[in-house]
Parts: sequence; structure tokens; C-alpha cells
Amino acid sequence: MSGKDSPGLSELERHYSLHIAKPRRNVFVTQLEEGRDEEEGDVNYIPIIREPASKILETDANTKQKTLVLKKEVEFEHVTAQLLAKQQEFKKRMETLEQKRAEFVKRQEEYKENALKFDKFLKDSHAKRRRAVQKYHDEVKLNNMKQKEINDLIQEQQELKFRQQKLKTLVANYKIYEDYLMKVIAQVPNNYLDTGMETPVKAIVWKHEALSATNKTLLSHLLLHSEDYEKARLKLDQLHQEHNTRKLILTSEIAHLQMKYDKQRETSMQLEMNVNILKSHFRHQKEELSSFLLCITNLAEQCHIPHYGPLEDLPLLSKLDMIKEFILDKLTVSQLGSRSVKNRLPIFISGDQSRSKRIETKKEKQKNKAASFGSTGTIQTLQNNRILRNLKM
Repeated sequence: MSGKDSPGLSELERHYSLHIAKPRRNVFVTQLEEGRDEEEGDVNYIPIIREPASKILETDANTKQKTLVLKKEVEFEHVTAQLLAKQQEFKKRMETLEQKRAEFVKRQEEYKENALKFDKFLKDSHAKRRRAVQKYHDEVKLNNMKQKEINDLIQEQQELKFRQQKLKTLVANYKIYEDYLMKVIAQVPNNYLDTGMETPVKAIVWKHEALSATNKTLLSHLLLHSEDYEKARLKLDQLHQEHNTRKLILTSEIAHLQMKYDKQRETSMQLEMNVNILKSHFRHQKEELSSFLLCITNLAEQCHIPHYGPLEDLPLLSKLDMIKEFILDKLTVSQLGSRSVKNRLPIFISGDQSRSKRIETKKEKQKNKAASFGSTGTIQTLQNNRILRNLKM
């Protein structure tokens, strides 16, 4: 509790205090100023009371101790009522904060669900898009292969037409020899081959038959190897197509796995950063809590009151109440001492004016110190209660 007057009493004192300005002396001078100093020495001035009523009541020797105690009790009840009002206001604000926190958590959960649904939708869209792109690439590849086969067949057809034209030209050139040989055969007798004589024509015919048989054998082998070559070429093209398709599939899988790896790596780095931040924040809070508890323990050792029991068995709230009670006791003792000094001051005023001023200065310093210490203790108690409530939550 503060050593000063309550706000309501101080307002009344300021309202009913007497403020008189220094009067101006209007004197009509009819004579010289000789002897005026002697006349002013005989003038008796009326004292004017400028102090508030509460201060006069405290400094008056006729004021009863019970009246002062009742006055201080009224001030204490007023401060206690203000403290209770502040506590109620703080409690209402904490309840409002809890409601807003619950609403925030609920909205955060809704946002998470919406984000998961949207992420699933994006994944499905990406999967459909990848399948469509893959199908498009496969169809483009297949169309390219079919177009290449068509081009090869067209080129082969052109070559065959050119070869056919060449063969027609060759047949037309050999037509002369065919006609000549037919005329020769027509003029040769029918039994010219029955003779036992080996003529040059017979040797030519045998050679022609051997070459014809060899030609037929080579043509059959050529046709056989051509079919094998076509089969091997088709199989090679099929292997190339399978290889390219497999290569595209593996490339897309590698890209997808790389994206997944990068995303997981970023997520792990973010989680590691958050863990480090939480560790540093927790360490800082732990240090602040330790220093705060140490300060309360040291203050409790300095302000120990025997009826509270051993200091080691006291909880934190009991220590704070003990500190508050100790400060209030010290404040009451200092106020009683200051009043006793004020009661003895009028006896010594005529004897030593300078000593009176020093005592009053010292008294004001003690009062200000006690008041600041009391208000600081009240504020510190409120802060301690707030911190303890946060720790319990």
C-alpha cells in the first residue's frame, strides 16, 4: 500500500485548499521614506494556513491515534478495492483471451483441413496431367515411328519401281538376242542333240543350265535371308521403341522422386530451424524463470516473518504474501515514526530552525522512499501473480 493519500482524498484536499496570492501594498506616499522601516517593524501579520486538511490532521498534536488509524484503514480499503477491481478486470481479460485462443485453434484446424484438401486436389491434378502428358508423348512417339515406316516403305517402293524400270530396259535390250536364238533353234534339226559328238553349242547349254540352277539357289537364299533381315529389323525397331519408352518413364520417375526429395529436404530444414528456435526460446524462458525464482527467494530471506514457518517449506504464493506483509509493516512503522517526529518538532523550532528543516527534508525522503517501495511491491506482486498463472496454464 502506498504511503501517500488516496486519489479521492487528494482531489478533495486540492479542491478545498486555500491559495492566496501575495497582496500588493497600495500606499499613497505623502511623506519621505524616513522612519518607514521602524513603522514596518511594529506591524503584526496574520498567518495564512496553506497546508491541506489531511496534513494538518496528521501534524496536529490534538489528533487522536484512532482517527489516524481509521483514516489509514479507509485508504487501505480504497486501495484494496481498486486492487480487487483490477484483479476482476484481469480475470475477465484472461477469460476473453482463452475464448479467442480457442476460436483461433478451431480456425487453424479448419485452415489445415482446407489446406490438406487443396493439396490432395493439386496432387490429383498433377497426376492426371502427368498421365496425359505421358500418353501424349507415347502417341507422338508411336506416330513418328509409323511415319518413319511409311517413309521407308515409300522409299522402298520407289526403289522397286526404279529396279522394275531398269529390268524392263534390260529385257528390251536382250530381246534381240532372244529372237536370234529362237530363229537359230527353229532352223536347227530336232535330233542335233542325239549325236555323240560334243559340239560347242552343247557345252554352252550345259553351262547355261548350271548357271540357271545356281541363280535359282542364290535367289532362294536371298529371299530367305531377306525375310530374316526384315524380322531382325522389326525386332530391333521394337527394342528401340521399348527402350525409348522405358527411358521416358524412368526420367519422369526420377524427376518426381527428385521433387519429392527436395520438398522433404526443405521440410526437414524448416522443422530443424523451428526446433532450434523453440530450444533457444525455452532456454531463455528457463533462465528468466530461474532468475525470477532466485530473486523471490532472496527477497523472502530478507523479509522472513517467523509466523509463516520455515522458509524452505513455503510455496511461492506464500513467499509473495510474506514479502507484501513485511513491506506493509515497515511502511506502517516508518509512518508512525514520522508522525512522532512531527509531534516533537514545534518544541525545537524556536531553538534551531536549520535543524528543523533538515529533519523535514529527511522525513520527506523517507516517505517518498517508502511510498515508491510500497507501490513497487504492489506492482511486482501483480506481475508475480500473472507469471504464476501463465506457468500453471
